[in-house]
Amino acid sequence: MEGRYAYGAMQRINNLPFIRSNIDVEAGAAATSRIVLRGLVGVQIRHKGPSVDELYLDDWADHDRFIVPSYLNLGGGPLLSLSRSTEVFALLLATAAGSNGAHRQRTVVIGVTFGFGSSLRGLGGANRSDGRRPDASRVIEQFP
Repeated sequence: MEGRYAYGAMQRINNLPFIRSNIDVEAGAAATSRIVLRGLVGVQIRHKGPSVDELYLDDWADHDRFIVPSYLNLGGGPLLSLSRSTEVFALLLATAAGSNGAHRQRTVVIGVTFGFGSSLRGLGGANRSDGRRPDASRVIEQFP
């Protein structure tokens, strides 16, 4: 599981504020030794910002840049490990709720992840004096 919080404030243009918070959370659970099911949640919270109507009146040319919507995006999908360094994944993301210019949308993402190099072995693998990698089942028992 991992999460991120960001607070953003843009420069005022025509004295219009643009302040928002973003929260993103991703969690995964192993369905098998090679398949992980992932879920994602993305939230944007509008603190201050012009309404859609204010932008249409004041700054039509830049209105899309300065819309400050609030929204909730949900998604999920499987990840398949093909090897130690290669994964294939698919995600379906959808806007579940939104206001002030947020549009309901659905997005499908399909991708491949490649790992390069072996210098980062994780969980103490690089620190062993005999140069061998630790047994993964013992590492999992130590870090439930």
